[in-house]
Amino acid sequence: MQPPADEATSRWPGPSLYTLLAWVEVELLLESGARVDAAHAVVTYGAESAFGPGWVSALCAAAATEGVPMDDGFPVLAELRTDEDRALRVLDRLHAWMRSRAGVPGAPPAPRDDLRWSAVRPGSDD
Repeated sequence: MQPPADEATSRWPGPSLYTLLAWVEVELLLESGARVDAAHAVVTYGAESAFGPGWVSALCAAAATEGVPMDDGFPVLAELRTDEDRALRVLDRLHAWMRSRAGVPGAPPAPRDDLRWSAVRPGSDD
C-alpha cells in the first residue's frame, strides 16, 4: 500500500507497529541463517516505502534513545520483538522523525496523530 501523495488531503496514519515488527522478524530470521532473501527484500522495500529513505539510521537512533542494547551501532532487534511497549516508543520516535522530514523529496507523507490503523469502525464499542 502506498501512502497518499497529497499531504493536504492525507488520511495516512503512518506505518504501524506491524510494519516495524515485520521488518524486525525478517531481519532476525535472516540473522539466524534462514533462507528468507526474497521475503527480506520485499519487507525491506515496504518498510523503506512506509518510513522513508534513511529510516534505518533513524531506527538506530530511536532504539538507542529508548535504551535498546546496541551491537556495533545497530540495535539488538530481539529486544524490540520481545518488548512491545518499547517497540511502540521506538515507533513514536520514527513517526516524529518522519514529521521532521516533511517536504523532503522522496519522503512519504508525515503520519497523522488523529488517525490509526484499526479493524474496528471508529466510534464503535468493539
